[in-house]
Amino acid sequence: MSAFNLPLKIKEIMSGFSKPWCIAGGWAIDLAIGSKTREHKDIEIAVFRRDQLSLQNFLHGWEFRKCIPGSEGLMQDWLDAEYLELPVHEIHAFNLNSELKEIEILFNECDELAWFYRRNHHVTFEICKLIIKTDDGIPYLHPAVNLLYKSKNTNENDERDFEHVVNNLTIGDRNWLRESISKDLPNHKWLNKLQSDRTV
Repeated sequence: MSAFNLPLKIKEIMSGFSKPWCIAGGWAIDLAIGSKTREHKDIEIAVFRRDQLSLQNFLHGWEFRKCIPGSEGLMQDWLDAEYLELPVHEIHAFNLNSELKEIEILFNECDELAWFYRRNHHVTFEICKLIIKTDDGIPYLHPAVNLLYKSKNTNENDERDFEHVVNNLTIGDRNWLRESISKDLPNHKWLNKLQSDRTV
């Protein structure tokens, strides 16, 4: 069995979805490295907020719950054709008839040319570089953007993910990540580690 069996299942479920999507979170870090580095309690996918209703229609037969920010884990039904605005950005999809019973869905903000950070819209990234594919065709979120999301309220898994993938980043990606983190978290412990003499 492939170490990436779960992402491959997601790829199968999402086959035919016409809008951009990708694996996010810890699984995306492992896909970027090319090996499974730790156990994962769940799997997350990212889609653009503008495509949320296309995704809701595509996952016909699934039940959806939206996470209410600042409510200590409170979730409410995501109603049919309900367009969600910020600060809501996290959905859980459930299907007891599917081999994969639950998917966490994260809405990402963008315009025609750029992704922008939900927590600071002055932080942007070229949309054409945001999603990368493995040799198996599994799309995953660019590791620099993934680490930016992980930089707030880091836990043990976030620290492991950072250490595993940081040396795979180009100098340009490291600089972007360092500058992006410093805008909101100028004393973050990752900033010193992102200083590098690498020239690739």
